[in-house]
Amino acid sequence: MNTWCGTMTPTIQSRLSAMTLHFTTNANRTYKGFKLQYYATTEYYHCGTNLTAKTSPQFLTTPGYPNMYQNEARCRWIIAAPGENKVQMRVIHSNIETQLFCRHDWARVLDGNSLTSPKLGTFCGFRTPSYNSTGRYLLIEFHSDSTRTFKGFKIQYTTEADKSSAHSLTYNLVLLIILYMSL
Repeated sequence: MNTWCGTMTPTIQSRLSAMTLHFTTNANRTYKGFKLQYYATTEYYHCGTNLTAKTSPQFLTTPGYPNMYQNEARCRWIIAAPGENKVQMRVIHSNIETQLFCRHDWARVLDGNSLTSPKLGTFCGFRTPSYNSTGRYLLIEFHSDSTRTFKGFKIQYTTEADKSSAHSLTYNLVLLIILYMSL
């Protein structure tokens, strides 16, 4: 179950053919309320976005985490590092349906920004692997089937300090020293 308030505008998709909405208010003040749009679909639940890695840790979770993820989810996140930096990621928590070879629900990590990029690994169950990109992109794909759902995963991702600006700073410092010594 999820909770929203204020000006939040979530998009949700039910796991089954019905959904229940509970609206709670108090007697203190009155507001406009909310407007709800809904439609029936046979589509998979799609999620994911493009993310930028920074030197400070950032986090990515399955939809609804730490609550249960959706059935029939198809999620894809592309993490890009700035410049020519690399992406480092580690799974902090994983609770994905456990099955031999991760056949039902799984997360896959690819070394690049397309589905044809080399596979770094696949995980499910309680495994918490770490992966590093060889280029500036990592693609994380999550897939769930139509049976059981679990909490999902929480991933931490970062990049190293920008090498190009560190190199440029060193170069400028050396130039300054040379100029100073020649005076």
